[in-house]
Amino acid sequence: VLYRQSEGQSNIQNPIALDVYDSKEMYFINNQDCESIGLLNHVSAVPTSENEQHIDIEVREPLKGWGVAYTENDYVFYSQSNGDVWAIDTKEDKKKYVKSTDFFRDPRGLCYGDGKVYVADYEKGEVYFMHDNSKVNEKPREFVKIQGAYGLYCINYDHDYSGWIMMSLVA
Repeated sequence: VLYRQSEGQSNIQNPIALDVYDSKEMYFINNQDCESIGLLNHVSAVPTSENEQHIDIEVREPLKGWGVAYTENDYVFYSQSNGDVWAIDTKEDKKKYVKSTDFFRDPRGLCYGDGKVYVADYEKGEVYFMHDNSKVNEKPREFVKIQGAYGLYCINYDHDYSGWIMMSLVA
């Protein structure tokens, strides 16, 4: 166990998704009480003991979140229960940028590979992709139709960000 909710570590409640970057940094999505403990949080992925590091809140929102993906351009994409997909710039200004709004119905899993962020829309039964193009709001493009797409996992080779995409399905 790296982190768990405790008196000294309260920024964890129902973590639903996480992405580890370079085996050192971890971003995760809380799915309850997101306005007070953080929807998108950041922490070290290499603590030497449980709850050793402080958890940084990157985004506070009243809506639930579902997916998270770190990209090679240092953006963290995340999906919300209202269907929006957002990105924050982790290196420069920590500002939020809407990447897609009024398109997804139930965006769940996100992953990053080959210069694209893949998004599983559970209700539509499709997986879409968007380019890692920083601050531009774009219309997602269809990747594959598959009922029950819930979680996505991109396995990237080294730092070239190309590889395989695996999906978890919910019947």
